[in-house]
Order: sequence, then C-alpha cells, then structure tokens
Amino acid sequence: MKAILASLFLVCAAAVSFGQITITAADFSSQLTVGNRLINRADTLTTTANIGAPGATANTWNFNALNTHRSDTLRSVAPAGTPFIGQFPGSTHAFQASLTFEGIAVTLFQYLKLQTNLLNPGNMGSAEIPPFGTATLRTRNVPDAVVFQFPMTLNTTWNSTYAESIIVALPPPFPPQITITNRTVSHTVDAHGSIILPGTVGTHQALRIRNDERSVSGTRASRSISYQFLARNGASVQVTAADTLQPNSGTINIARAASWSGPIQTDVRISENVPAEFALMQNYPNPFNPSTRITYQVARAGFVSLKVFNLLGQEIATLISEVKSPGTYALDWRAAGIPSGVYFYKMQAGSFSATRRMMVVK
Repeated sequence: MKAILASLFLVCAAAVSFGQITITAADFSSQLTVGNRLINRADTLTTTANIGAPGATANTWNFNALNTHRSDTLRSVAPAGTPFIGQFPGSTHAFQASLTFEGIAVTLFQYLKLQTNLLNPGNMGSAEIPPFGTATLRTRNVPDAVVFQFPMTLNTTWNSTYAESIIVALPPPFPPQITITNRTVSHTVDAHGSIILPGTVGTHQALRIRNDERSVSGTRASRSISYQFLARNGASVQVTAADTLQPNSGTINIARAASWSGPIQTDVRISENVPAEFALMQNYPNPFNPSTRITYQVARAGFVSLKVFNLLGQEIATLISEVKSPGTYALDWRAAGIPSGVYFYKMQAGSFSATRRMMVVK
C-alpha cells in the first residue's frame, strides 16, 4: 500500500519562441475544481532523460518517447465529503483515486491546502482485506509540506522542512507499523521552456523545478535530486536522478519511473438523477477548434471508458478510464496538437458501446 500511495505523488517542436511564464495560485485553483481529473502515467522502463539546461534561455524538453506502463486517475473532490477530513483539518482541496492492487480494491485520498502556496498536510488510504477487515495507511506531514510557492517563475525558490509519519493500521491481530522520516527539500525554479508530451497530448509552456531532498529515518540518511517540468494547465513530467552526481543539464541517468500527466481534464457530473439507460451524445460544437464538449449518461455504477480514434482506428486519446457513479456527465476535450480531420469517440460501459463522429477544423 505504501508503494501505491507514493505513486500518486507523484517529434521535434515547430519553431515557436516560448517566453518565461508565471504559475499562480489562481491557476491551481482552476485545476482543482471539483470534478476535474488528473491522469498520472508512469514509464517504468526509461532509464535516461534530457533535462535541458538551467538559465534564462528557453529550453525544449522532448518527452514524446515516454510510454505508459502504469496509470492512475485522480479526481478532485470536495474535502468535506471525504471520510478522513477530520484527520486533515483546514484542507481546501482533495484528490481521490480508486484502483486495484494485487486483487485488492484500494481507495486513496490526497489532501491539499491552497493559499499563497500549495501545502500537503498528508494522505489517507483504505482497503478491505478479506477475511480480516479494513486496513488503512496514513501519511501525515508536520508541519504541512510546501509543494509549491506562488507565484512561481524563473528563479523562484522555497524550502520545506517537515516530519513525515507513515502509519499502516492492519486488521487485528496485527500491530500498526509506524515509520517517521524527517525531510528537508530545497526547491528552485531554474529553467523555462516547452515540454513535448507523448502522442497528441501536445506541447506546453513550462517551468523546470529542481528539488534537492535530504531525509533521515532512524540512523539512515539519504539524498535525492529530482526535476519537475510543470505547465500552467497541470501538464507535467517528473524524473529522479539516478544519483546526486548526475549533472544539472543534458542527458542524465534516472532512477525508478519517469512519471507524466497531460493537462487537467474537466469531467463534471451535471446531473445526479439516475438515467434510464446509458447514452453517448453528439459533441458540441462540431466541427470544433480547439475544444468541444462531450456529454454522456451512466445508468449503473461501473467501469466506463471513453476514447478517441482516428480514421485508421488508431487510439489517439483516452478521456475516461475509471469507475463512474450513475448520472449525466459533461467532458470538455481540448484537441491540442491534433491535425484537422475526422475522428471518432467511443464509449464503453459493461455491455454498452456507442461511437460518434466529430471533426477538428483548424
């Protein structure tokens, strides 16, 4: 379960000149609107990454070759409606994720406080382990970990020092397991430019944040350096250097998985009334440029997928891939980086399947 929770924290470009950008608290407030979704993906096989160079000269970070070996969907929810809000008072936003790990259904919550900075007081997960009962995992940061400092632009710096306690409460008769790690992280926005994400996710103006973390757990001390490439719309890539001797520019060796996500997706339940049947409506507007709205109905709770295909039947985007409650939903899709032409979007939910046609005109 600890590994699952940790996973949540986590073509050449056209000749376009990208200027420096500023990421604000308002940008994150928009991203964290209840109903929005963030799909975190991980490439577990990539071993190197070109991190560009620090400084005022614009970079182009090409991550088009990243693959998806694992993905988790996080949905922004109202923290007051979550089961663990009492343990994280003052949280203004929360993400929820539901996934299956080794056949066990796990529900995870990440709690956030958005102020002049973005704070993470902690996280909570629960799972039913037959026949024993409910197991929980709580990560509590004291004081709250400072994830971002706003406004962020080139040369913004901040530090975060906190004690992270991880408590795994297993069903009786197993005793709880407690781990405490003291962390100090120095964050520096040291470069700007554009990130190129895989497939049709597109190119986005971004900042590079260098994170230098030192941690002590018991008698064990360690240090790690990671780089996050972050856009105003939530698109991001994160890599961890294989060791602290790696350079801060050019191609470096990386450890673990390279994680990435496209822009925050808006998928709002516009009616909680239970529809009589599943349905997929025609997108509007159609033709469109650059964005359109797709409305669909879920008659029974269950897994729903909504994907976009080109005329050759090749999948170019996954819009929905998660368990949905009954209701009517509206999804705004921005066709970033997709050329003009005819496309199809297909919804599947149990035995229900429907496909509709749409056209991108630029």
